[in-house]
Amino acid sequence: MSFSLIAKTDEWMTRRQLFLPRGLHFYPSEASVEWIDHHGITRVGGACMRQVYYRCTNTPVDGQPDAYSEWIFALGKAVEQILVEQWKQMGIWVANNIKFLDEEHNISGELDVVLTEPDGTLYGAEVKSFYGYQATRDICGNKHQQGKPKTSQLLQTLVYVDLCRKLGIIDYFKMIYYARDSANRAEFDITLLQDGEFLRPTINGVIDYRFTMQEIYDRYAILADHINNKILPVRDFERVWDEEKVEQRHDIGEVSDTAYKDWKKRPEKNPIGDWQCRYCPYSSICYGGK
Repeated sequence: MSFSLIAKTDEWMTRRQLFLPRGLHFYPSEASVEWIDHHGITRVGGACMRQVYYRCTNTPVDGQPDAYSEWIFALGKAVEQILVEQWKQMGIWVANNIKFLDEEHNISGELDVVLTEPDGTLYGAEVKSFYGYQATRDICGNKHQQGKPKTSQLLQTLVYVDLCRKLGIIDYFKMIYYARDSANRAEFDITLLQDGEFLRPTINGVIDYRFTMQEIYDRYAILADHINNKILPVRDFERVWDEEKVEQRHDIGEVSDTAYKDWKKRPEKNPIGDWQCRYCPYSSICYGGK
């Protein structure tokens, strides 16, 4: 009998699973922060507070889990497992998948890996995978721009750095990036530096002045207040940008000429918006089923 093994595997990957109730905690991957960039645009990096609100209030997700997303997650975990095995063979592995709870900020998470330098100094490693031209350009850099970690993933790593710093265990983390399609690689040393009254992130020793560690925790606190008072947060992202925003983002190079031309011809058929909304599991309920 002929059948699709790929389809059967996708069905298994996206099957509904039973999860028993757990204590309500935020996740490091739900960290977010707001700042104003050099164009005068207010930016939000990290998770949408409305999306986290839906998760924390047990709002049902839209339909079945997405096979594409499940496979991307599985491939990312496979990259991490390969690297952990290499680091064990190198003799620098200390531990991996270390669960923790930051009671002060109600954040529950898991460190990917802890490794050791030759002198016994411990450091963390946060493993990420990526693919595609744009991600390779942004993360690995090219002759026109310097590579940098994705802001959402940087925020997550900073939560780990700050917790380990306060515990006196680890002073810095490495963010390790591997491309799933080309094996391109990049790494960044991430620390926190006291700058007067502010605790600021550094990337490869260079201070990132966009935001402070306290501003990350402030967003968690605002979110907790919304949940406790049953107040739905505003959207941090937009599924469809209005004409003014598309024109602005195209002018500063954030919308490609190809996407812009398609939008100009048929904006209703070729809308431009934030990718966060496109992949959000609560998109339908967020936009009233539309």
